[in-house]
Amino acid sequence: MFSISRITHLLTLSQTVLAEQESRLAEKPTSRFRQMLVYSTRARIDELTRELVEEKELRALEVIEIRLIGEKAHFGSLPMQLVGQLTASFEEMLVQVGRFVKHGSKGQDSLQSIRGLLDVRLNRISSGSTRLFVTAKTSPDLFGDSLAEECIQRTFNLLKVESANELTERAGEIGKGGVQNLNRFLKTLHESDLEASLNWQTPFDTTLEWEGTRERIGLLQHSLDNIIEEEAIEISFQGEVLMESIRGQARFEVKDYSSGQIFKGFVSQEVLPELLALHVGETCKGVVSKTTRRNLSSTEERHSFELIQIEPSNDPRLHSDLQLALAF
Repeated sequence: MFSISRITHLLTLSQTVLAEQESRLAEKPTSRFRQMLVYSTRARIDELTRELVEEKELRALEVIEIRLIGEKAHFGSLPMQLVGQLTASFEEMLVQVGRFVKHGSKGQDSLQSIRGLLDVRLNRISSGSTRLFVTAKTSPDLFGDSLAEECIQRTFNLLKVESANELTERAGEIGKGGVQNLNRFLKTLHESDLEASLNWQTPFDTTLEWEGTRERIGLLQHSLDNIIEEEAIEISFQGEVLMESIRGQARFEVKDYSSGQIFKGFVSQEVLPELLALHVGETCKGVVSKTTRRNLSSTEERHSFELIQIEPSNDPRLHSDLQLALAF
C-alpha cells in the first residue's frame, strides 16, 4: 500500500480528473464511453479513500513536541502549576479550533464532543531542556480527513506568519476561541520568560517546526492582543458556484448575480457536503457570514467569509427574461 502522502496526491489528481469527466458527460449525457469513464474514476476514488482511511487509522496519533528553554525549565523540570497552565491552554486551543473547523462560527456542538474526538493528552515529559509530548487522535472520517491534523496544521500556519497583516488573515482560520487560547499559551510562555520550539511529524513525510524566541513570542502575543473582531453579519446570495471544494481544502467561491460580488472563503465540515453536492457553474442560493477583523498594530482590516448554507436554485435571470417576454 502507498504512503499517506502518495495516496493523497493520487486522490487529488483523481478528483480533478473526475470533475473534468463529469463536465464532459454533462455535454453529452447519453455517451456510454463518457459514462464508463466517470464510473471508473469514481470507483478509483472510492478505493483510494478506503486506503487513506486505513493508513491514517494505523497512524493513530498526531504527536506535537513542545520543547521549553529558560530558567524555569532548567534540569528538565518545570513547576507543576506552569505545566498545568501551558497544557490546559494548548489543549483548549486545539479543541476550540476543532469546533470551528467542524461546525464553523455558528456551531452549537458542545466542546465536550470535540474534546472526546481529539482526546488531547500530555503523553510524556522528557528530561533535557524539558520536552512535553502532546498527542491527539488522528481519527480519520469516512473520507480520510483528520480533524486533529487540520487543527495542528492551522495552528502552525498562524505561528509561522511573517507580518501583522498575515496574522490578521490567519486568525480567521482558527476561530475566535482558537485565537484566545493560543494567546493564553503564548502569554504564559512570555510571562514565565520561556522560549519554546514546536515540531510535528506530519502524515505527509514532512516536519513542521516553529522556533519561539523570547522576542518572537512577545511580538506574536502582543499582535494577537491587538486583533479586534467585529460581530459577524449574514448575507444572502443567489448566483453560481465558481469553485468546487476538494475535500481537505474546505474552500468555496460563489458569484452573486444581483450584486456581481464574488464571495470566497471557509467552509466548515458540517456544511461541506452541501457544497460538494453542487458543480462548478451550477445555479445556487445560500447564506455567507462576513467577519471583519482589525489589527491595531498595523491598522490592517481584513474581511473573511464563511459559507453558512448553500443549495441548488433556479436561475433568477431566466425568470426575469420570462417576465420581460410576457410583458411584450
